[in-house]
Amino acid sequence: MRVAVIGAGIAGLTAAFRLRLAGEEPVVFEAQAQTGGVIGTERIEGFLVEFGPTTIQAANPVLDVLIRDTGLEPDRLPASKTARKRYIVRDGKPVAAPNSPADLVTNSLFSARAQRRALREPLIPRSRPTEEESVADFARRRFGPEALDYGMDPLVAGVYGGDPKRLAIRHAFPGIWRMEQESGSIVRALLRGRKDKKSRMASGMFSFRKGLGQLPEALSDALGDRLRLSTPVRRLERQGARWIVSGDCLLGGHEQTAWSESFDAVVYAAPLHALASIALPEGPSLKPLTNVVYAPLVVTAMGFRREHVGHPLDGFGMLVPGVERSIRILGTLFTSSIFSGISSASSTFQSDIARAPAGHVLLTTIIGGMRNPALASLPEKEAYDLVLGDLRRLLDISGEPVFRWHTSWKLAVPQYNIGYGKTLAAIERLEASWPGWFMAGNYRMGVSIGDAAKSGEEAARRCLL
Repeated sequence: MRVAVIGAGIAGLTAAFRLRLAGEEPVVFEAQAQTGGVIGTERIEGFLVEFGPTTIQAANPVLDVLIRDTGLEPDRLPASKTARKRYIVRDGKPVAAPNSPADLVTNSLFSARAQRRALREPLIPRSRPTEEESVADFARRRFGPEALDYGMDPLVAGVYGGDPKRLAIRHAFPGIWRMEQESGSIVRALLRGRKDKKSRMASGMFSFRKGLGQLPEALSDALGDRLRLSTPVRRLERQGARWIVSGDCLLGGHEQTAWSESFDAVVYAAPLHALASIALPEGPSLKPLTNVVYAPLVVTAMGFRREHVGHPLDGFGMLVPGVERSIRILGTLFTSSIFSGISSASSTFQSDIARAPAGHVLLTTIIGGMRNPALASLPEKEAYDLVLGDLRRLLDISGEPVFRWHTSWKLAVPQYNIGYGKTLAAIERLEASWPGWFMAGNYRMGVSIGDAAKSGEEAARRCLL
């Protein structure tokens, strides 16, 4: 069976990899000159920068098997124990966030009033299963307004770059929504989960020795000549039981050569907004798909000499709530603390796995999102100045950065907003209307790397039925 896979992000690469292992003939068409989507890694002047995500959540069965099958297991790099600590900015200063239900009533991030309110959470009735509730309304109802401002709001900024008043709790954070539906209480469900060894193990994070870019690179290497870069798809047609896929190939970055091929099935794994640029067969309306909002984000990495940063950087990073209006960044990862280059087996510094050279630190900062979308369009120098100004205040930075790096994503993360159920239903209608058409991506099962891989694997499985 010949299968056209459109898009070489993690979802598309995973689908193609699984199809090839099953003995089928996938061909991956990618409009860009590289694979991985928003995932990519580069080492520059001794600093390792990630284009998008920095870590993967551990204990993901789909990713565990994928890593094993691609031979990446020896390169798996666990995050440091330090990374378990998170900071939230309050009153212009980073404050350690609670990392357990017990911390909710002892942590200095929340006021005594908010802590008393948190104790009442198990008494709050659950919502109706059919009710569509925003993340903001959910957090306020169950824990109170302060938990929204200094808990869910910064979490939403870190995961989605989103607006908690617009995101739907059941779609954006389905695990939290299920906790309420199944246990009647988030605190009760968390306490029960901490007693489960598997749940505790799942709280870890990891990357690879050379960064997350190793994952799409390994999948791409396994696919070999089945991968066609700089080859955008322009038209999809049905001819009997087959799909005719047409497009052009960019030669030398300028000259275009038209092509057309026949396939038994199509796995669409490109972003939803890209559907608008492809001529498609008649079918259900695409508006619920092409109208999905994507948050724009800018990623800025800065390297400093360690002695020029007063903060201990003893954590994963810090997130900035929207109520801290004098600070414009969304958050900063303490990248060189997450992966310090010092293994647990020895105290020797290993420059090949460290994210910064010896005696230096690397900070990765995100700006823009749905909170401040205009910031994602700032000229590079203005973005640097904004980030550096906020970092100086928050992390007690005295010196100048010795390294700077910047990239922007105009359409970075799909927003699972109120009404997103209609988007998911539209995807299912499209699949039902077009035999041999399957969809996978971070708009279906979640926005994490693990979620995208799972959607790709599921698309491959259904394709093989």
